[in-house]
Amino acid sequence: MERIHIKIGLLIHDADSEYSMELIKGIEQGCEKVGAQLFVFTVGEFNCTWSKNEYQRRSVDFFITQNNIDVLLCASAIQMHNISTDEFISYLNYFKPLPVVSIGVEIPNFPSVVVDSTGALKNLVNHLIDKHGCKKIGVLGVALESKDAEDRKRIVLEALKEHGLKADESIIIYGQFTYFSIMPQIIAYAKEHNGLDFDAIVSLNDDMAYAVIDFCKDNNISIPKKLRLCGFDDIPRSSLIQPSLTSVNQQIEEQGFCAVGIAAKLYAGEAVQPVTYIDAQVKYRQSCGCVKHNSSINTITDSGEIIRFNTSQKLSAALEWNRKKNQLANITEFQMHRLEYASYQLLKDTLNDDCRMFNCSAMSVCLYEPPIEIDEFIHFAMPERVKLFAGYDDKIGFDTKNITEPIYFNPHEGFLPSKFIADTLETVTIFSLYQQNVQYGYVVWRTGDFDPCMYRIVARTFSCLFGSAFINQREVNRRQQLEESNMRLMKFSRTDEMTQLLNRRGFMSVGQQSINIAMDIRQTGMVIYGDMDGLKKINDTFGHEAGDRAIKAEAEILTKAFRRTDIIGRLGGDEFAVVALGLSQNIYDKIRDHIDKLCEEWNKTAKEEFVLSISLGATFFDENNVDLDALLKEADAAQYLEKKRKKAHRPT
Repeated sequence: MERIHIKIGLLIHDADSEYSMELIKGIEQGCEKVGAQLFVFTVGEFNCTWSKNEYQRRSVDFFITQNNIDVLLCASAIQMHNISTDEFISYLNYFKPLPVVSIGVEIPNFPSVVVDSTGALKNLVNHLIDKHGCKKIGVLGVALESKDAEDRKRIVLEALKEHGLKADESIIIYGQFTYFSIMPQIIAYAKEHNGLDFDAIVSLNDDMAYAVIDFCKDNNISIPKKLRLCGFDDIPRSSLIQPSLTSVNQQIEEQGFCAVGIAAKLYAGEAVQPVTYIDAQVKYRQSCGCVKHNSSINTITDSGEIIRFNTSQKLSAALEWNRKKNQLANITEFQMHRLEYASYQLLKDTLNDDCRMFNCSAMSVCLYEPPIEIDEFIHFAMPERVKLFAGYDDKIGFDTKNITEPIYFNPHEGFLPSKFIADTLETVTIFSLYQQNVQYGYVVWRTGDFDPCMYRIVARTFSCLFGSAFINQREVNRRQQLEESNMRLMKFSRTDEMTQLLNRRGFMSVGQQSINIAMDIRQTGMVIYGDMDGLKKINDTFGHEAGDRAIKAEAEILTKAFRRTDIIGRLGGDEFAVVALGLSQNIYDKIRDHIDKLCEEWNKTAKEEFVLSISLGATFFDENNVDLDALLKEADAAQYLEKKRKKAHRPT
């Protein structure tokens, strides 16, 4: 086929499941053949039963437009687990006029690549009955609205009926395509029927079959002597587990490769068949009894071909595990350092180099300002301006660390401006950054040779990092707002005319507000009560003007000793009070000593006939003690004891 330059998009639930990895491998082989570049949009699943925020991943499907790609491939089999065909067609119509190729499920009016499992599943059932003499065969079905699963179940039941065997709901145990969804149902069935009363079980996917293997191991049921087991999908793990799993191979790589060929024809304006069928194949192994334990045989095919283990496979598997272990160690180290306290500045400074550590040749993080809080949606309303927060592309020498000015662009024109991403045929993946119902932005990257599962961990870590950075920044902003509010209130509202501090009314209002805010951000603090020593004597001996000078001087000393963010007030006469967020006993003791020193310095330099000093008492506030009036009484009691102690030690 003539090589052409074409941009192909893949809409898929994830990029790291065994199904996805096989499919992407086949698509990339097809892209290499036709000279196409692949863009992977990981959008999660519709109506996901195990994550209420899975819809947030779908935000990146906004970029599935003619601005970014030429033809869209859709992994429909997974996408249609929980929605009807009509609903899914309505969803695909959103991407018009882009040509769309469906993979895994036949969709009316869309070219489709479909595996034909009829022959393989019937061969499998016939094999269990004719070769192994099975009389009662159970089915692990799927309790989801999945055309794929319904077709598989129908074929198996029809094959059982053709042999005159039981083929009704009583032989079906329902899960949801996953190990963890089917295991409780297997246990419940075994409890009700005093065991798994089948000669064989056909599982509609491999992951549920693995649950049967583990259940049988836990209950001393021998596979295949007591129970023969077959799966569907033939994911790579199935040939390596013990016992190795007999399974139906969907030719997933071939489906992906074939879909690219159809996409290339659509791009060239050529006619294509409505449906392209690929025949599934049965791979017989230990779990049905066709391959003996410890045999060198890996697989026996439908045609009788014997495929043996390559002696280097086990060594390769061990080396691969060691490689993945090292990759995971790198990622764990990254998480520990970055999640401790995530800030926007830290991420801006480190993210590019971190991604290079994961062998990504390009990465760009684009953020919404501000983040978008949004509940369930089908199509995300992308803002018209996003910020390129951090990024690089080593193929063109682009790196945001070398750019001082903020970079903003319109995502409606493309997920990245062309000058920030190389024109290459390497695969690009796009995923959303979100936590719960808050969208922070999205990431575009070209991944390297790490396992796809590792990149998914990194991607989720990114979401956590930006979520934490946003929360941390919000707390910083709230603190700044509190400081500014305090300053305004101190200057313009409810001030004591003599000292320019808050008066009693102002202090009680602002102080209580500060304590409430401290509780919102889970912070404790202290309330301090102060009473000047000997003010009545100063007034009586030197006059009220001298007393006023003493009060003003003490107010200035308290203002110097405490922080700008602390709330200081004059409650009346010679009484002062302070609300200090985050103040510890150790720091308070230092402040008290500092106040004594400031008073001593004032007494030496002020050239007044009287002596200035103040007695202080303090108490802590926390979530169980937040009433300012009660706190002031506690602090006043402590202050009284301090004043009493001073009198007891005063020379006579």
